[in-house]
Amino acid sequence: MPFSIIYLLFGVPMVVWTITRFFQARGTPIPFSPPPAFVTNGLYRIVRNPMHLGWALVLVGLAVLRQSFSLLVIMVPFFLVAHIIYIKLVEEKELEKKFGQAYLDYKKRVGMFIPRFWKH
Repeated sequence: MPFSIIYLLFGVPMVVWTITRFFQARGTPIPFSPPPAFVTNGLYRIVRNPMHLGWALVLVGLAVLRQSFSLLVIMVPFFLVAHIIYIKLVEEKELEKKFGQAYLDYKKRVGMFIPRFWKH
């Protein structure tokens, strides 16, 4: 139970922050209306996909809280794999086209889900 609270305490604020940040940048989290500017501040300095990471943490937290084995071993991995495929095949390609070398440099510097504290 305490582990679920830890996951939720990290995940929920990450999701809320990223959604708020999208609206501040005059876009939405929905892929049809992305922000017009390249956002690299806040959580985006640490990981490239903080919203996806936040939702994954929320799902793990809920799975542990509800003691749901199927949510933990089926839905969380499915969620992660589906999002990684989407990010790699769609989102990153669009960002590379739109922002070019700036995005490629950002990808080298910042991890997809795991912070690269050792590489600045």
